Amino acid sequence: AICPERLCLRLHDIVPDEKLAEARTVSAEVLASDPVISVTFYVDGAEALTDSEPPYEFTLDPTQYSGGEHTLAAEVTSAATSARSGDVRGAVGIVH
Repeated sequence: AICPERLCLRLHDIVPDEKLAEARTVSAEVLASDPVISVTFYVDGAEALTDSEPPYEFTLDPTQYSGGEHTLAAEVTSAATSARSGDVRGAVGIVH
């Protein structure tokens, strides 16, 4: 992967508008020219998990959220700067 900036972040293992019925591990791909301090995952703008060791991963469990659309994002902090991923919107469906 190519990163035109000092710091780039991309979420993997989830796609926009996907409906989740079971837990899914979402990973953050980080390309950085400076040492990475941490990656913080957010659900609906609220901090869900901060991971300071690669691989940077978060388990999104739909049973922990109400049904409907939610937004997942991540922010990486390096020794010199920080960057935020684009928001990924998806529906969390709880199967009964």
